[in-house]
Amino acid sequence: MQLVESVLQEMRLRDLTHVPVIAGGIIPPEDAEKLKAVGVRAIYTPKDFSLNAIMADMVDVVRECNGLERLGLLK
Repeated sequence: MQLVESVLQEMRLRDLTHVPVIAGGIIPPEDAEKLKAVGVRAIYTPKDFSLNAIMADMVDVVRECNGLERLGLLK
């Protein structure tokens, strides 16, 4: 949690807020909500094991951040 918050803070200082941050790992649901509230665009945990769905989600996150339409391939 602290590491991701530090990364986000450093990105703000360097005017990189347009770059989406995606986190993953063993992240408790309450921490996931806090991370999303501070700017993390997507969070993946061990229960998210469909690589095709994760890759499609990441494409959608990048598209959204660049003002492009979502593909929503696997939703």
